[in-house]
Parts: sequence; structure tokens; C-alpha cells
Amino acid sequence: MSAEIIQSRREWLLSDRPASRMQARLGRAYV
Repeated sequence: MSAEIIQSRREWLLSDRPASRMQARLGRAYV
């Protein structure tokens, strides 16, 4: 995992987009 990927992941984790919540679930599973 590169720092850039992690940083971009934080962006949608903190975003209020509905899709970000689903991605956050996947992100937590990967992390």
C-alpha cells in the first residue's frame, strides 16, 4: 500500500458521498 492510496482513501472516508460509505466498509476490510 502506498501513502498516496491511503491518503486518497481517507478523502472518501471523510466525504459525505453515499458511495463513500460502501467503500469505507471495503476499506476497513482491506485495512
